[in-house]
Amino acid sequence: MAAVPDAVAVIAPDGELTYGELAARSNALARELIAAGVGPESAVGLCFERGTAMVVAIHAVLASGGQFVPIAPDSPPGRVHHVVQT
Repeated sequence: MAAVPDAVAVIAPDGELTYGELAARSNALARELIAAGVGPESAVGLCFERGTAMVVAIHAVLASGGQFVPIAPDSPPGRVHHVVQT
């Protein structure tokens, strides 16, 4: 939220992010994703433990116009392979 950039937006096991930090980090990552070709109809696999990085990545993928595909870090390798290949 632009009106309260110093307010806490995310509280996670690995720390906290303010709205300003969340916006800055997700926008920076979104620019990298767009430069790498992510856009509408792009699916981006995200394999993160729950935390601030996961929230930033989700916001960045959505801001880039793509869709995110959650992959649980503890998934069996065969399942990860199937999800990535689909």
